[in-house]
Amino acid sequence: DGEDAEDALERLRVRRGLQALREWNRLDPVSRQALSTLLSVHHKGLVSSAEYVAALFRALDEDRDQALWELLMGEVVVMRGLSSSTDGMLEAVTGLWRERQWWWPRFHGGKRCAELQQWIDPAQ
Repeated sequence: DGEDAEDALERLRVRRGLQALREWNRLDPVSRQALSTLLSVHHKGLVSSAEYVAALFRALDEDRDQALWELLMGEVVVMRGLSSSTDGMLEAVTGLWRERQWWWPRFHGGKRCAELQQWIDPAQ
């Protein structure tokens, strides 16, 4: 029926748009417009928290921007505060951190990274 076809077409448009956005973010991880759009679709539930946080990590691999750092810390704090259903997300974030824990302190500063480490893995 016409409504089902329209719904299917809309889902296809959304899926293609998300693919294009992901590719844009992969090619230009510090693009403020791509990150802003990614945040918007994250808030709509179209992109997971883990995917959004991974994009922030990639952006911070190349940029020392305080606003990006605050967005990352905000997401990590929210993830930490949620129920145990976020364990998978925290594991993903922990993996992202472990890939960077040896060089980010020189790039971003030890104090920032120690704070991030504390929120990601309080036991350490």
